[in-house]
Amino acid sequence: MGQIDTRLIQTAVIGGRDSDQPVILPEQPHNLDEFIRQFGRDDFWCGTLLGGCGEPLRPKRYVTRVCHFAHEADPARGECHRTSHSADGADHLFVKTHVTRWLAGQGYAAQGELRSFGHCHGDAVDFRLPRTRTHLRFELHSDDYRSWRKAAVSLRAKEGRIEWVFGRDDALARDMMARRGYALLVRCETEGNDRRVFIGTATDGKKTPWVPLEHCRMTESGLVTPALEELRAEGVLRAAGIGREPFPGSVALPRGQVVFAVDTEAAPLASSPLAMPGRRLIPGFVKPAGSRIVRAHLSLPDTVPPPTDQYVYQLAGSVRLLVTDVVEENGSSWAVRADALVRLNGLEAERTGLWRPSVALDEKYVPAARASSACERTPLTECAPGGPKAPETAQGKAADELRTVLEEVAAKGATITWSDLAKRLGRWVHDLPNTGRQELLVEVDRPRVPDHPLLSVLVVTHMGRPLWYLGQVLSRLEPPNRPRSSPCSSGRRPRPGRRTRRTDTGGHARRSLRRPLRSGRPPGSGHRSGATWTRHTEDARR
Repeated sequence: MGQIDTRLIQTAVIGGRDSDQPVILPEQPHNLDEFIRQFGRDDFWCGTLLGGCGEPLRPKRYVTRVCHFAHEADPARGECHRTSHSADGADHLFVKTHVTRWLAGQGYAAQGELRSFGHCHGDAVDFRLPRTRTHLRFELHSDDYRSWRKAAVSLRAKEGRIEWVFGRDDALARDMMARRGYALLVRCETEGNDRRVFIGTATDGKKTPWVPLEHCRMTESGLVTPALEELRAEGVLRAAGIGREPFPGSVALPRGQVVFAVDTEAAPLASSPLAMPGRRLIPGFVKPAGSRIVRAHLSLPDTVPPPTDQYVYQLAGSVRLLVTDVVEENGSSWAVRADALVRLNGLEAERTGLWRPSVALDEKYVPAARASSACERTPLTECAPGGPKAPETAQGKAADELRTVLEEVAAKGATITWSDLAKRLGRWVHDLPNTGRQELLVEVDRPRVPDHPLLSVLVVTHMGRPLWYLGQVLSRLEPPNRPRSSPCSSGRRPRPGRRTRRTDTGGHARRSLRRPLRSGRPPGSGHRSGATWTRHTEDARR
């Protein structure tokens, strides 16, 4: 008894069992009638290039169900092992036919060659273009990544250039996007008894635009789509494609759990495999939640203002770990990628371990520390070996440099922080301990000139408040025979709201304000110099 074919076969070939001319049987009966008038009934085959048995097929016309091809009920016919029966099962033959015709229209005499990777007879379709030394491959069913890499190297060595067009937006297409900024895709859509070829231009993070093959061009640089021409005009693509090392891959990191601080001592990178268009790399210290602090680079968009070393930042937006391919000599590089930064306040920054203030921010009153060793009272250049020192200079010269800067600040009626002083005078200012800074401020205002404003009071904290050790500096500047006029010198604090009378450096009586400077007013916000010095002096002495 002959086998009954119950499969709904939609595609066949015409012209013989080994033909590469595919056709699609219409599913509706009225369309099938027109199809039979065009092709007849007796020239349809279960083609070998479709993975079929090579036996004849007959069109079956139905009204209550879809029309399809079927094998003849022949007792002598062997079993057919064809696995793909739908319209897309012949896409490799449609691609071969349409691309050959498209290339011929542009002056390229090329014949398509079918390749198999073990999936089917048409895993890929190759076209060799000797005139431009280009190998055009439509990879409809992707091979595994390692085999694809070997094939890419081999084909590039033989042909000089290979142009890849992928049938799926998969790992291979993503790798190509990482190498040259885009990947070309192919798909077929049914139109009557034919399958029309469309080409897509895939880019990372954008919707893929599709156009018919006829709207594309084949040039010496490869297959060019309208969308690709726009990308090249914008200058966002990389040349050489598979020959370039890919942009780094990325792994998502927990949002809101990674903090960053700038490393001012790190040298800027001249070039890096982590560099990407529209972004910059910033050296610094990265601390993920629950991990130790590590030195790394942060990749930020060019549109984000660069971070400074005065603050600690929390990474925001899409936070990812960037990793490059392994290089034989240098291994793999990595960096952290973020889209935005959120500046932490003082207390949050202190908890990260990446920043320490000169005074604890959560305390309203911090007593001035007393010197406990001879080293704390000796000049800056005589401290214990290993401590920060001024750059190849005596303390007197360092004080002269600081005095010059403070005089400029005083002329503007402003204040300044140690961080800003470090930017103007050098890293050695940033590395000074508090004891060294006290010695330097004392040296700046020595010898004490009566009725002359003090320069040391112009140095404030980043919140605009007087330094917590300013009172100790001022006490060392007062003449030995001058009685202490501070209300605290008797060991008692004045009651809240009590006003005291005090004589300023100009000899005029003025009322002393009980509260310190407003923390909301930034340093250098336009105070008059005389008022600033007097007010800071009174606050520090209290």
